[in-house]
This record gives sequence, structure tokens and C-alpha cells, in this order.
Amino acid sequence: MNKYFDKNDMFNSNNRIYEGYFKDTTNTKNSWKKVSDFLFMILRFLSGQAVVRTVKAVAVALSLIGFLGIIGAMENGNLGLGTGLLIGALLLAIEYLCLRGRHRA
Repeated sequence: MNKYFDKNDMFNSNNRIYEGYFKDTTNTKNSWKKVSDFLFMILRFLSGQAVVRTVKAVAVALSLIGFLGIIGAMENGNLGLGTGLLIGALLLAIEYLCLRGRHRA
């Protein structure tokens, strides 16, 4: 039987390629699982302690630079008092959220 298979194998161009290619097709369920696993991996990375700490530090630095820009624009007359105070309050809220301590329950 093996000799017949080996002899027939020389004339058959299949060589088990079609079975390996067409039988192992991936399901859409598996592809959605891979996509969701990838998204969860990114979310897990972005919610890591080092990344959050770095984002908070950058946000505080940018809001302080923004305060200087607002003050300069208000002194030059390019920005009104009400608008400057509103943007300043927004930047102050961002700084408060970044610099507040952890609430331990």
C-alpha cells in the first residue's frame, strides 16, 4: 500500500497542499477574537501605571505652558478677559485632575 502511494504521489500534483490550505481556514469568530485580544492588549498597555504617570506629567506641563500663553495673549489684547478666564479654568481643572492624590477606600 505504501509503494502504491509513493508511486501515485509522483503523478499527483496535490501533495497534500489543497488539504492543508482549504481545511485550515480561519473562522470569523477567531479573527474577531484576535482583533479583540489585540485591542485589550493595547488598552492594558495604556492603562499601565507608568503610561498613566507619564501622560499626567505631560498634561500638567502642557497646561502650565498654556497658562503662559493665555497670560501673554491677554496682555497683548488678542484674547478677551472672559475667554481667557474660561480657558484658564479649563486648564486648572485639567491640572487638578492630574495632580490630585489617589482616593483609598
